[in-house]
Amino acid sequence: MGILRLFKKKEKEEKKEEVELKELPKIIEGLEKNLKISEEEVFEEIREKVKFFLKEAEEKIEALNSVNIDLKKENARTKNIVKDSRKVYVRMVRNYFYKMNNLKYNNLEEVFDKMNALFEEFDKSSRSSYAKTTYLIGKEMVSLRNLLKDFSKELIKILNENGDLSKKSKKVKKLKEQQIKLQSLDLEIEESKKAITSIKEKILKLKKEESKTTKELSDFKKTKEYEKVKKSREELRYKEEVLKLLQVKLWGEIDFKALGNFFHYDATKMGKIREYKENLSIYFKKESGEEMLKLLKEAGIYKEEIGEKVKKIKEGQKELKELKEIVKKDKSSKYERELSSISAELKNLSLELKKQQSRLELLISQKKESNKQIARSAESLNLFVKDIPTF
Repeated sequence: MGILRLFKKKEKEEKKEEVELKELPKIIEGLEKNLKISEEEVFEEIREKVKFFLKEAEEKIEALNSVNIDLKKENARTKNIVKDSRKVYVRMVRNYFYKMNNLKYNNLEEVFDKMNALFEEFDKSSRSSYAKTTYLIGKEMVSLRNLLKDFSKELIKILNENGDLSKKSKKVKKLKEQQIKLQSLDLEIEESKKAITSIKEKILKLKKEESKTTKELSDFKKTKEYEKVKKSREELRYKEEVLKLLQVKLWGEIDFKALGNFFHYDATKMGKIREYKENLSIYFKKESGEEMLKLLKEAGIYKEEIGEKVKKIKEGQKELKELKEIVKKDKSSKYERELSSISAELKNLSLELKKQQSRLELLISQKKESNKQIARSAESLNLFVKDIPTF
């Protein structure tokens, strides 16, 4: 019969409460509330112990202080050392209980850690004064010391009796942190999915624009207008080369040395001559060529061949200007710029999509691990979360 009862008890302990993931916040809140009540009961027990031992300590201190050291058979210097040491030790005992009595009670583990730290601090700092005082006072000092030991034992006893409560408090805290982390991951996953959807929609829209612009470009290239533009562009490139060659020939026919010798006295004209010599093409963009012809005539070195070349250059520049106006109206350039811009944007969106997809994979992996952690933590509290996704 006894074995059967033991078996049934074990079976009862192993049976876990089935819960859903969405119920965890409420369950955790309930566990925290119950733990708070249980911890408050332990705190009250500790407070009562502190009060009791503080009262007992004061009685022991009174007995210790009543010892007349002057009656001891010892020299005055030793008596004074013992008197001072007794004062120090008594002050330390009272300070120790004062700190114990004024502890802030947040949670069980923290309280015991603080109490342990206070006792270790007292034990270490009071050794010297205790040893010096016991040189002349033995019974009362030992009695007070034993009281402190009994107080420490009582606290350890309370800790041992409530060890499971402290462990459970840690487990609930851990489960709560994991549950909050899971909620945060769910939000991040949702945001990542929305971002991916948004990027895909933008890519689809841009691809439609790309397809439309490509067709418009293809259709435009079949028109007479494009043929005219294409022909004008080819003619423009050819005439630009012809004009450059003509300017080179003109430069070779001008006697810049003779011009310089003739106008050496005129700084302004010498500046112009240097400009012509250094870059004749730039000069023709700035002036029509008449100024240079005047200088050549004034210097007496003008040639009809030079005049004819200047005339041809002027005519060529006029033709280039007309051709450029036609080419400027070329719609294909506009379409090509649009396609280039779309291509660059699609490339950026593609990179951003990969980045978001990698982030989503990572978040899902983290959620999977978080679910495992929650399952383990819940199990340690005798809970079975039945709907945790397994992916």
